[in-house]
Amino acid sequence: MLFTQPQTELSSKIHERIYALGRKIVPFEISTAEIVDKEMLDGLRQVYDFTIELLTDMFKDPMKYKLGEKRARIRNGKQTFEVETTPELFIYWTILGYPYHSASNGRGYEWIINRTELTKPQLPHFEEHKYVLDMLSHMGISYNDENGVRVITSNKYPLLPKYLHMFGEACNKRKVYICDYVMSCDFRVFNKRYVKIVDDTMRIFSDNDREIAYAVHNHLAAKKIKPTLKGFRVVEYKYRDKPLLEICGDFPLNFIIALGKNTENQQYKTLITEIEKLPNKDELLTYIAENIGICNKCSHNYPNGKPNPCFREMEFFGKKQKLCGFNLNKAKNKNRANGYTERDVDLLKQIIDLRISTIDLMA
Repeated sequence: MLFTQPQTELSSKIHERIYALGRKIVPFEISTAEIVDKEMLDGLRQVYDFTIELLTDMFKDPMKYKLGEKRARIRNGKQTFEVETTPELFIYWTILGYPYHSASNGRGYEWIINRTELTKPQLPHFEEHKYVLDMLSHMGISYNDENGVRVITSNKYPLLPKYLHMFGEACNKRKVYICDYVMSCDFRVFNKRYVKIVDDTMRIFSDNDREIAYAVHNHLAAKKIKPTLKGFRVVEYKYRDKPLLEICGDFPLNFIIALGKNTENQQYKTLITEIEKLPNKDELLTYIAENIGICNKCSHNYPNGKPNPCFREMEFFGKKQKLCGFNLNKAKNKNRANGYTERDVDLLKQIIDLRISTIDLMA
């Protein structure tokens, strides 16, 4: 499968985004290990195969889906502002967001959406959903609109409507991280006692990145610092209720390490003071300066369609610049392309230890 193979060079940000989604998909055998009903296994296999086929086709030809392009968002019959077409739109809006009914049609199952049952916030997306379905017609998805009722069928995946509906309902019952369960085809949501674990995030990475991530995780585990999961992608570590580190399951691997609130923050000043006592202080200070998160205007689009910068301009190592938060964050820095090496791990462990001692000093 495309997404299980290492991809060292991806030709665009869209390809990187699709590949990251594919990496997050839980292997079918793991996801359905506790499911024994044969039809349910067949139905969930169709959901899984449909998702893989969709992502693979997107990866091969993003232009077919107009990914990355701007299109008008319609509310109450009027254009309000533009939104970017993303891979997530197709997966998320095909599964969640509407009160579906699933019914047998003799050959398989079909979705039924009655416009009168939609809530006011859902109504503007009814036309958006039609746009998604049109883009999926080559995969055997078809629909018919009549008198405010939309009937959706799938010739290629006849069990898809029933089990996609069941999957969406099971995800909705989880209340949190709904989108993460959906995007990763995580059918373990049907298991009442299932909770996500660190290994779920680590599975996303390449073999090399996974080894590096576990090295940092084990360093913290040895200090009795327990992780919590923020969604499917992020493993968060805190010390004395202060942010310490996040391991981000975007692809490739990224660490976010808190330094303090800003250059005037006492935690940051104490951290720098402690670093300056060390024999390799120059190496550590250079590493921090080179890997601080820089604002790349990633904020959500506002009605004017223009992304807002972070507005955190400050003097940092003699240079005035806009910082994104106040963290080491290669994903917000030109150094992301270089990835993480054993040298990074050694320096990150030192900085983490210094952050911990700084928090202790100020307790």
